Amino acid sequence: MAAAAHSGQNGRKDARKSVRRAVHVLRLPMGGLFRHVRDLVAGQQEAGIAVGVICAEPPDERAAAALAKLAPQCGLGLHVVRMSRLPGLGDIVNIREVSRLLQWLKPDIVHGHGAKGGMLARLAGGAPDALRSNANSAGMAENRRVEILCLR
Repeated sequence: MAAAAHSGQNGRKDARKSVRRAVHVLRLPMGGLFRHVRDLVAGQQEAGIAVGVICAEPPDERAAAALAKLAPQCGLGLHVVRMSRLPGLGDIVNIREVSRLLQWLKPDIVHGHGAKGGMLARLAGGAPDALRSNANSAGMAENRRVEILCLR
């Protein structure tokens, strides 16, 4: 895990802090993106990090079964929120719902996955001190940095 925050030479607080709570936000709980999130949840849980997942309703029974299998690993819970694939007014409702969840969960890291999850992770309030990251094909370096932070 990351080192605890402490004052540096100039009395400024070190940017590193102990990661104890992480929340992953994604739209669809299936496919390669979901497999990636499952791997992160397992690794973070093994490292002693409490993990939560916020995602849309599973589209079929197979995805629902995979999501149900992930639930016991989510110490901060598995939170299902209605999300549409396309941008729209429902996104405003989603931002508010995710903000409320983050305020309640108090994560150190909010990690968005995919376009919708990344948008929600970055725009939702509720966790003002949390590091926010979006994992997409263009942001793999940032994604890797967050994974390393979580496993220090």
